[in-house]
Amino acid sequence: SLQVAILATQSTKQIVAAAAAGAHVIGTNLPTRWAQQQRAFCLPIPNDNYENDEAPPKRQKKKGSQQEESSDTLDDDGCVALSMDGKDENDVSSHPWFRDRRPVSPTASSAAPSTITTQHSRAYVYHLVCAKELNAEIILFQHNLQR
Repeated sequence: SLQVAILATQSTKQIVAAAAAGAHVIGTNLPTRWAQQQRAFCLPIPNDNYENDEAPPKRQKKKGSQQEESSDTLDDDGCVALSMDGKDENDVSSHPWFRDRRPVSPTASSAAPSTITTQHSRAYVYHLVCAKELNAEIILFQHNLQR
């Protein structure tokens, strides 16, 4: 059997198309590029841990809790832009992640059950981005790579 490797994908759509075409290895620099652009990959991906196509359990919303789903606006690659470029830099509170206490990666994968992206809240990462801290890029890279 012939094994196919795609070594340079430039978008999420290209990754999905390569996987659908049967590629065994798909190379990309997207996690790095997205982190440098202050973007977090947040496209929902089906979890491999559920058998027979059963749906994952839904999160319970607590009354008065800030843990409710935020209204993340995803771009064409399935990312949330965290930078304030082109926006009023004095109004950081308008971003959905400003008070979001959920972890950057809400669910831990079996390969990495406890990582830096499950230990820090989205609000903390957003604060790091607004403060132009290098740790923001590091955490976003690990999150994007893990997803």
